[in-house]
Amino acid sequence: MDKTVLVMFSLAEGKRLVELLLQNPKIDLQAGFWYYQEDVDRWYLVLATPLVDTQGTSKAYEHIINVMDSMIPQPQWFEFTELYAKSPNDPLVKAVQSLGAVEFGEQGHFLRGRRVGGTYIDEAYVYFVAEEACSAVS
Repeated sequence: MDKTVLVMFSLAEGKRLVELLLQNPKIDLQAGFWYYQEDVDRWYLVLATPLVDTQGTSKAYEHIINVMDSMIPQPQWFEFTELYAKSPNDPLVKAVQSLGAVEFGEQGHFLRGRRVGGTYIDEAYVYFVAEEACSAVS
């Protein structure tokens, strides 16, 4: 089966959302990256926030959706169903964090075919990983 391609439009809209989330102190974004889940042949935008631990996943999604709703123009290349709000303690997030901090900037970083600890990352595109989150993993 051919792999679903992460298109530049999804990359650009994901970057816009991550940038807006980074500006929102309530969310305290620790990492933002696209992750390819091979078994369902889909890309998901993973957003790691401590809100998942402190207020629950539903409340974290509520905050993220509020920010997403404020985006002008509205995202057209990805949907809410392609978002994963995760704890910074989630094994996938910890695996990405263990690879080091990524400053938010012009271009993200692709990861391909990496085993990190017990987690295999087939493909990911990383926009941001907070430096303090990486030091917590070490």
